[in-house]
Amino acid sequence: MEIKPTVTEAISLSIFILLIFVGMSSMLLGSEIEHMEKEDEFYCEMVQIFKDSKGENGWPNYKGRDCASS
Repeated sequence: MEIKPTVTEAISLSIFILLIFVGMSSMLLGSEIEHMEKEDEFYCEMVQIFKDSKGENGWPNYKGRDCASS
């Protein structure tokens, strides 16, 4: 004897799984944005070091970003 879920149970389970997926996706997106912001800060710090050391250390602004406003 096979137990079959009702339509209501199937819809409820589908919505539950969808909500879990959306929640996990939003959590991952938030951490990705934080990671990108930290990369931008690090890049601008390295550009400033390059300027302060007259090109001996750090990185030139090869991405052409406006790090002065950061």
